[in-house]
Amino acid sequence: MKDQPSLATRRRAPVCCASLLVLTIINLVINPPAFAVQAAQPIPSSTPPSNARDSIQTERQYFSALRAADSTTFQKEFEAEFLLILNQTLRQSYDSLKTIAERKAFIEYYWKASDPAPLLPINLRLTEHLRRRELARQNFPAGEPPYFDDRGKYYLKYGMPINRFEDPGGLRRVGFFSSTNYRAIQSQYSYKGGPEEHYTVNANESWAYPNLARDFVVHFVKAGPTFREIESLTEVLASHQKKNLAWQWSDLVKQRAAVSPFLGQTAQQIEQFESAVISAAANPQRPGLLRAEVQSVNERLMEVARRYENAATLARHDLPPTTNEPVKAVNRLAFQETIAQFRGPQGHTRVEITFLAPLQKNFVDQLDPLSVDTIAVEFAWMLRDENLDSLAAKRWQNTFPAKWAAAENLPNAVGRLSFLSPPQQVELALQVQSRRLDKLGYSQKTLAIRDFSGSQLLLSDLQLYAEVKNENQSLVLPTLEKQNLLLAPYPYLKVRKSMPLFCYFEIYNLRAAGVAESYEITYKVFSHLGRQSLFKKLSRLLTGGKETAVSFFQTQPVVDDASQELIALDLGNLASGAHRLEITVADANEAKIKASVAREIVIEE
Repeated sequence: MKDQPSLATRRRAPVCCASLLVLTIINLVINPPAFAVQAAQPIPSSTPPSNARDSIQTERQYFSALRAADSTTFQKEFEAEFLLILNQTLRQSYDSLKTIAERKAFIEYYWKASDPAPLLPINLRLTEHLRRRELARQNFPAGEPPYFDDRGKYYLKYGMPINRFEDPGGLRRVGFFSSTNYRAIQSQYSYKGGPEEHYTVNANESWAYPNLARDFVVHFVKAGPTFREIESLTEVLASHQKKNLAWQWSDLVKQRAAVSPFLGQTAQQIEQFESAVISAAANPQRPGLLRAEVQSVNERLMEVARRYENAATLARHDLPPTTNEPVKAVNRLAFQETIAQFRGPQGHTRVEITFLAPLQKNFVDQLDPLSVDTIAVEFAWMLRDENLDSLAAKRWQNTFPAKWAAAENLPNAVGRLSFLSPPQQVELALQVQSRRLDKLGYSQKTLAIRDFSGSQLLLSDLQLYAEVKNENQSLVLPTLEKQNLLLAPYPYLKVRKSMPLFCYFEIYNLRAAGVAESYEITYKVFSHLGRQSLFKKLSRLLTGGKETAVSFFQTQPVVDDASQELIALDLGNLASGAHRLEITVADANEAKIKASVAREIVIEE
């Protein structure tokens, strides 16, 4: 087949339409078509051509070439293809930019923002785009920018179709007509001649993307050395005589019955109508189609065609401008993170990140004290500025036997990382990776880094810890020392009543805010049940129910402008469920000077 891309071996898709006429089946056996509906397979990678424009395969190469491109090269090699993947809003923003430099910056920012896992060594989205671009230029080439035809445009946007119909074109008989029924069909027409038995089509293809929309199908026809997109299947016909159009269009639809569900339904409607036409021709006296209906068969078939074209138009509504299929790094490792901020040196802020990633299913199939598996985990963060350029990044790895975690009843891999940054808004990328199972989890968020300067009384965020009591725990958990205690980030998603909860926070600007002698710290842990009426509270006490709130305070002298506070909380008498831990610091003599911080927790047995 000429001018067709080199593809891997394809399997034939099942035909969806039913009720095929025996006569039609016999005719297809005698005159088999030279085309097939196939489940499209990925286009295999091949050796890149020598042309320099196709040698860009990495993020570094792409950005380097983008920045160095002159106006002509930029428009041909970058802009032409980039515009294909923008939605209307982004396109309007892009078109409003006046200079090449601004447009280059827009393109670079777009690809950085689209990267789902910036801590990986490759930009997944851009790498996939470059792979598609290279294969589109190789397999669907065109002489003008973006250097691939309309098939390549859809390949760049959406990848290979789920179903792909390829027709080399040429002369053929209308599938419904045969030597036994053609004269009978001719006799049903009042005008001389009726439809022609044979017709010619140009080479064409139909691509279906049911992953985007159930009946989304794109048709292409060969025009010279390339293929162009068409709105109607009738555009593949070499002749457009009205008397032939309906039958030939019907034939084209039936050939594509397996491409999409609605094409299959349309083909079935056509076959039912054709069956009635044959019945009326063979038995003029039998009830069925009226002769007037038979004589207007073209109009009846074109009515079916119009319904199909309308449905095809609706299927295009709300399509995404592009979809991606990352070749690796599926985000399937579950984890949760907690971020706490503290005052750092020289006007900076210290940001602490705690990671909790369930061991079972993420790292081992079953967490068991007899397990022989090894946990190998890596935690990482990256900071990016407003242009999404990397400011800093850090990784921390830990390896330990799974049985140690099981023996200590530690269900999560725990990570603790920190960094210093001036107050600003940044993009924070987080990643957890199982180095043994090649699983990955990642997330991104905008983080406003707090400013702890000034003279106002301020509190840091709350950080929760557990005491490390033995060597196994110290090897499984990241540890730190505070007030002569060896601690680790609290290793459970929920607070357990059976073990003390250490709460750490810092107080800033005590003297600067006017706290002269002493200050009070009030600790409250309460749930919504704590707002019950007095009657309900008494009822709970009389029936032995757990408390819904606890509160206490302590007074401390002012020693410095800042203070570090660590307290062990026993929450064993509280009811299970969601609670709020709230801490307030106030001047012991002037209640107006105060600051509060809170954190939501869930308590379990």
